[in-house]
Amino acid sequence: MNLETTMQDEQRSQYLNRGSILNLLSDEEIAQVSRADSAARLAEGEEYLDLGDLEYGVHRADGAAMSMRRVLPRKAVNAATWSDILAELALLRVAAVTRDARALLEAAVARRSVELSRAGEAEQAHEQLLNGGAEQRVAEQTSP
Repeated sequence: MNLETTMQDEQRSQYLNRGSILNLLSDEEIAQVSRADSAARLAEGEEYLDLGDLEYGVHRADGAAMSMRRVLPRKAVNAATWSDILAELALLRVAAVTRDARALLEAAVARRSVELSRAGEAEQAHEQLLNGGAEQRVAEQTSP
């Protein structure tokens, strides 16, 4: 898999993750988020999600001005929805860890396969050397 494909897969995954979070919101909550979008900042200590960086989980605002374009403030959704969002984030993290673990395992298997192949080639060459030496000794012993 090349870097471009990996990046496209990552972008697709982020888009799907964002979608799964936004699907949990009611129409009223979506309207609240849209109104929050026009604000210049969140109050210090307010919790929010950066929909562009869901893997980092819940953030706390420092009170400074920030781009609200990808922000989902906790205050824009009701408590039950926020709990659902946190549960969805946990599932997304498990899926990401599983995907990463699978990729690491596949890479390890591929490396081991190459190592075994090289070891087999080395063993075969060693046997050829041994057999060649034995054949030469037999030929020397049988020659007049």
